[in-house]
Amino acid sequence: MAELVVHAPDGTKISAESYASGRPLVIVSGAMFARERWFAVIPLFAAERNPYVIDRRGRGRSGNSEPYTPERE
Repeated sequence: MAELVVHAPDGTKISAESYASGRPLVIVSGAMFARERWFAVIPLFAAERNPYVIDRRGRGRSGNSEPYTPERE
């Protein structure tokens, strides 16, 4: 597993984790969850792809900037 950190145009830190190598598969959780929700199924995806699991703004290890708006995600 490798952590990846990028910054949105407004400077907000967005965090993700990569679990394998190969063709990327980007996984974005729904509105109420952080990336931990995906841990049980990551090995299934990692057998053939490189899952990148992203914490959306204000969830898990990603930051947030005020005021929150869905459009900024």
